[in-house]
Amino acid sequence: MKFKPTWLYVKKCDHCELVYFGKTVHDLDHYKGSGTYWLLHLRKHKCTSTTIWKKRFEDQGLLIMYALFFSFAHDIVASPRWANLQHENGIGAGINHSERVKQLIREARARQALRGVSDETRAKLSAAGYRQKRIYGRKHSEETRLKISLNSGSRSEKHRRRMSEVHSGRVFSQNSIDKMVASAAQRPIVKCPHCDATGKNPAMGKWHFNNCRAA
Repeated sequence: MKFKPTWLYVKKCDHCELVYFGKTVHDLDHYKGSGTYWLLHLRKHKCTSTTIWKKRFEDQGLLIMYALFFSFAHDIVASPRWANLQHENGIGAGINHSERVKQLIREARARQALRGVSDETRAKLSAAGYRQKRIYGRKHSEETRLKISLNSGSRSEKHRRRMSEVHSGRVFSQNSIDKMVASAAQRPIVKCPHCDATGKNPAMGKWHFNNCRAA
């Protein structure tokens, strides 16, 4: 796919101080942005937005590096000031990237994953082949699923609120409902070591184990 000159921009809500970082090849004066939470916010408050910063790129590699650096430098996912739910890479998803672009994305993600990690830990991860390993599509054991469920409480309040708003009013097809019911039926029954209550995850992970009142 031929690269088109692309704008990186920051838009500010005219109703409040919320801002959004994004990219587009369209006219910025008529482009609202494409973020799920951002657009939901504008519709909810029936407000408009103003472009407060913009920069045009004609080189794809420079675009990607600048977008990712800006995303990480401003911590746009974790910061409550930003409406972004994921880091901006300047080119979006679902595109067949060149090998050069893929390598730039891999390096940026690796740097993000290793932020705050000591040199000693970095060396251990490198020796273990961390950069080559991926967990996508991996089938987790029931023990691992329980740990993930228990750790879900560490999600920030901002993340929980935004995900709640994004999924509010969502309607599932009958096929999806049938699959969820079948999946829930196959979950094993677990027992809380503190109060001996039994049940299935994720409810048990939410109310028992590390969160149990008897602990």
